[in-house]
Amino acid sequence: MLSLPPHIAYQKFLGRAEAGDARAQLMLTEILERCRHSSVQSEEALSRLERRGEMPANMLAYYRENLEQCAGLYDMLEEYDLDTLWAFWMEEAADKLAVAKIALSLNSLEAEYSDKLYQQLQAGISATGEDWIQQRVARQAAFAFFRSFVEPTQYDGATHDAGYYLRSDDSLAWDYLMCEHSVHCDLKAMEQQVSDHYYEYQISDMRKRAKELDRALRDGDWERLGLRLDTD
Repeated sequence: MLSLPPHIAYQKFLGRAEAGDARAQLMLTEILERCRHSSVQSEEALSRLERRGEMPANMLAYYRENLEQCAGLYDMLEEYDLDTLWAFWMEEAADKLAVAKIALSLNSLEAEYSDKLYQQLQAGISATGEDWIQQRVARQAAFAFFRSFVEPTQYDGATHDAGYYLRSDDSLAWDYLMCEHSVHCDLKAMEQQVSDHYYEYQISDMRKRAKELDRALRDGDWERLGLRLDTD
């Protein structure tokens, strides 16, 4: 379904979402997720960037590719802010789906780690069943939880601007798993980027750990996931 052009997929689920179908509402959030993060949402905006001549070629190519995918959705929803619309449909779905509730909580800028939030994550992951869209959102939520709360406890990001390449051992594995379950990540491009900076054995460890994390998410193996922090 996500292989359809976003505006066509959105129209396909809109009626059911408006009628209160929580799964359809969740589908709309995933369709919006494909397009909502780009600041360039029209040919005019892209042309302005190109005329300035300040944007790197790879970024212009990214904006062009995104616009080719999402132009129909941008035109159809031009009167809406896509981030606000995403939050609206996620909030609607959260009334019935635990995974939507945790996704909405983690989207908040005020989100802070707590045992209650961790338990909400557990509930969301446990309730996905065999539904692929709920499983996809659950993995995105687990990644956001790791990136927001767990990873910062495992490295000093201020040391010489450590950034991407000196993070925790699990960081690459979570990045890889997230890319597998993201609507706007090219897994081959991600692997190529990683191969430019890491040894082959580290890349092998990344793939192995990503599979372990995915299995732990399916099985509810919270110890193996390692997402709980000691707050005492």
